[in-house]
Amino acid sequence: ERGRRDAVTPSDAAYFASKALSKSAIDLLLECPALYKAWLDDTAEEPTSDALGFGSLVHMLTLQPEAFARHYAVTDLNLSTRAGKEWKASLAPDVTICKMADNEKALLMAEAVREHPQARCLFREYAAERPVFWERDGIPCKAKPDMIATVFGNRYCADLKTTESANPEAIRRS
Repeated sequence: ERGRRDAVTPSDAAYFASKALSKSAIDLLLECPALYKAWLDDTAEEPTSDALGFGSLVHMLTLQPEAFARHYAVTDLNLSTRAGKEWKASLAPDVTICKMADNEKALLMAEAVREHPQARCLFREYAAERPVFWERDGIPCKAKPDMIATVFGNRYCADLKTTESANPEAIRRS
């Protein structure tokens, strides 16, 4: 998993420690075998960017809103001031700080997803970010779907993505 690991539960720890085959591992192998080897050897660096951070914020607010306060702190304080430094020092080390404007935008996006006429039913009965392990032809495999929902007795797997534009071409590029 190349995404954010800030909300690690015991089952998440097992998932991230496992070197079972996953889509992310396959993507690394196809991109560059050396990146895949670095992942296998635990020497790969986690990619970071403002866009990835915002996507993680939207994920948390949409799929696990009850866990938000344990993993995020929202502020408009200037963190280079004395007050900002003191506030930041009062937080747990694994808490992610986000700006008020980003939080408000992410909240609106999460609400739009949860209230969308075609997606709303997925939020009645679901599990978010639950690791799944299996074996195929002797190869250990793993996945961590964003959401597994049950609707009228049927199970659906859903993936939540953020993008800068809803334009189909922009979505293909991102």
